[in-house]
Amino acid sequence: MRKMLVVGLLVLTGIGPATDLLACGDKFLVGSRGTRFQRARIAGRQAAILVYLNPSSELGKAVGNAPVAEGLKKIGYRAATVNSAADLERAIAQGGWDLVIADLSDSPAIRGRLSQSTTAPLVMPIAFNPTKTAFAQVKKDFPRAIKGPVKEQAFLDALDDTVGYIDKQRSKAKKAN
Repeated sequence: MRKMLVVGLLVLTGIGPATDLLACGDKFLVGSRGTRFQRARIAGRQAAILVYLNPSSELGKAVGNAPVAEGLKKIGYRAATVNSAADLERAIAQGGWDLVIADLSDSPAIRGRLSQSTTAPLVMPIAFNPTKTAFAQVKKDFPRAIKGPVKEQAFLDALDDTVGYIDKQRSKAKKAN
């Protein structure tokens, strides 16, 4: 009789709780609820980034009034945005930029305004919904380019990769001189 009672209690305790009883940290042990391990930010020198948001371009329309520069500053970049050609000219003349981000339609003209020195900023265009062949041509014309629309984390990863590319190119140029 005791054995039957013990077996009955064990069966009831095994069947009893129908829901998950999650305590602190236990949610990480559930297969569908893991933590997000994203790529760590690159330590070291952070780039000065100029973002040209031409209101008539797709990039300007997509971003709208979003605080792009403030977002980039929060993650460690020195950033500024300009909305007109005159402001862009002033910012370029001021100098000190490592990277200029612009819509694909504005990028060739911006690249033409920049000097061809090794310290000149790199122009990184954002191409919205291009075809495969069109984007392949963009990649031939520009060392770094982004296909938009793009999610925030993918954009930040592309920026980190581009900053690393700029640093490598500049260190190669210094070694060559």
